[in-house]
Amino acid sequence: MRLRLLGPCLLIAACGSDAGDGDADDGADTDDPAGWNTGGGDTDGDDPTDPVPNPYTDGGAETCVLLFGGNDRVRGPDEGFPLWDSARTLQAWIRTDHTGEQIAVSYGRPSPSQGFLLGTVDGYPLVRAGSGDERIVGTTFVADDEWHHLAASFNGTVVALTVDGEVDAVGPLTAETLEGDLVAGNTPTGDLTNPWIGWLDDIRLFDRNRDVEDIAADLDGEEAAPATLLLAWDFEIQPDSTGPGLTVPDDSGNGHHGITGGAEGRPLFLPCR
Repeated sequence: MRLRLLGPCLLIAACGSDAGDGDADDGADTDDPAGWNTGGGDTDGDDPTDPVPNPYTDGGAETCVLLFGGNDRVRGPDEGFPLWDSARTLQAWIRTDHTGEQIAVSYGRPSPSQGFLLGTVDGYPLVRAGSGDERIVGTTFVADDEWHHLAASFNGTVVALTVDGEVDAVGPLTAETLEGDLVAGNTPTGDLTNPWIGWLDDIRLFDRNRDVEDIAADLDGEEAAPATLLLAWDFEIQPDSTGPGLTVPDDSGNGHHGITGGAEGRPLFLPCR
C-alpha cells in the first residue's frame, strides 16, 4: 500500500464502455483552453507531460493519469452507487494549474440536483449537485500545479469539503442523485461541459460520509472497512500507455472498471513519483 506523506501544516485535524455513447471520442479536440494539447499549457512554462514526481507518495509503482480537457476522461459503471440523498464520500488526488471551472470526478446525471460532482472553480475546490446553482466552494487555492487531496463527505443534507485532510468548507446540499456512470475528468455523461485539465490519481467512492477526522488521519481510506469502498481507481496501468479504449481496473473488487475516452493518443498514463 502507498503512504501519503503530508507537510507539517497538514497534520491530523490541525491544519461501463464508451462505445455507442455518442460523445465523438476520437475526433479532433477543439476545447483546449490551457493549450496542453501541444505540451505548452503549464503557466509556469513547464511541459505538462513531464512526469514531475508526486512528493506525497511513497512505496511501490505510482502511475497517474494526465488529461488535456475536451473529451479526455475515464468512464465506469455505476451499479450500487449511492443515489438520491444517500450518504457518500467522493475523493481524489488532483494536480492542476487551470483556473476555469472543471470537474475532476462525477457520477449521476447532468440535470439540477441529479449528479454529484467534485472539482475546482477559479482554482478553488468545488462540490456541485448536478447542473443547478447549488454548490459548495472552498477557500484554499489548489490550482498551483501541486498535488492536493480533495474529498466531499455528504451525510444526506450537508457536505464537508476537505483539502489535504483539513476542512475547507461546509454547507447544505440538495442531492437527488439518479443513476449515471462515474466519470473521471468531466461532468456526467451526456453533458461533458467542464473537462479536467491536469493530473488525477487515487479516485475513491465510499457508501458513507467519512468523518473528517478519519479523512485527516487516513486520506485514501486504506483503514476503512472494505465493504464501504465502492470504487477505487489508482490508474496503475502500464506507464506511457495512451489513448481511448484502455481499461482502468477497479481495485475495490466491485467490478467498476473504467474505460478511457479521448482523442487519439490521450489521455496519458505516466509515472508520477
